[in-house]
Amino acid sequence: MKTTQDDFLYDEMQQALIWALASEIRTSLVQARLPDNFVNALTRHLASRIAAVLDGRKPLMVDGQSVTPSVAFKLDAQSLLITDTNSWMSQHVAGTIEALLSELPLI
Repeated sequence: MKTTQDDFLYDEMQQALIWALASEIRTSLVQARLPDNFVNALTRHLASRIAAVLDGRKPLMVDGQSVTPSVAFKLDAQSLLITDTNSWMSQHVAGTIEALLSELPLI
């Protein structure tokens, strides 16, 4: 598999990933019939915590060893989009969540 490095495209992909994760979180909270203010607050909180783990900002221990996730995106059958640093999607969480909450009405 060929690796591709394009930070602009990578940034777009990680924003799409955090949007998808936050959207799934929010949908599940709405389906649980939580009050609107809880849905919004928990969506913000959970998306931020997940992004922190994926970015390597939150320590991740496996069998007593500290490990750092590396997020990559499969563009097609032969191409993998990577970055030479950890992801930085946690920098996009606040803006992404606010856009998501304003765009999607509570069911």
